[in-house]
Amino acid sequence: KSDFAKEEEPKEQEAGRLTFSTAPLGKESSIDHTRDELYAESSLMLDTMRRELAKLRVENLDLKQQLEEIRFNARKAASSGDSSAAKAAATTHQLHDLRAANQRLAELAEERALELQSMKK
Repeated sequence: KSDFAKEEEPKEQEAGRLTFSTAPLGKESSIDHTRDELYAESSLMLDTMRRELAKLRVENLDLKQQLEEIRFNARKAASSGDSSAAKAAATTHQLHDLRAANQRLAELAEERALELQSMKK
C-alpha cells in the first residue's frame, strides 16, 4: 500500500462517528471542542436575549399603563372643566413622551425578536 492509501483508511470509530487520519493528530477533538464552545456561547446569548426581551415587554406594559393613566386624567380634567391651559399642555407633553418611549420599546422588542429568530436558524 502507498502512504496516501494509509492516510485515507479509517483511524477509529467513536460514538457512531468515523474519523479519518488525514487530519493532524488531535485535530478532530479541537474542532468538536470549538463547536461545543460556540454552541454554549450562542445558547447563553439566546438566554440573555430572551431575558432582555422579557424585560422590554414588562417595561412596555408599564408604559402602556402610565399612558392609560394620563389619558384617564386628561379626560377627567377635560370633563370637569377646571383644567388650565398649562395642565393640558403638560399632560399632552407627557403623553407624547410616553408614546415615543413606547414606540421605541416596541421597536427594540421587534429587533430582539428578529435577532432571536436568526440565531435559531
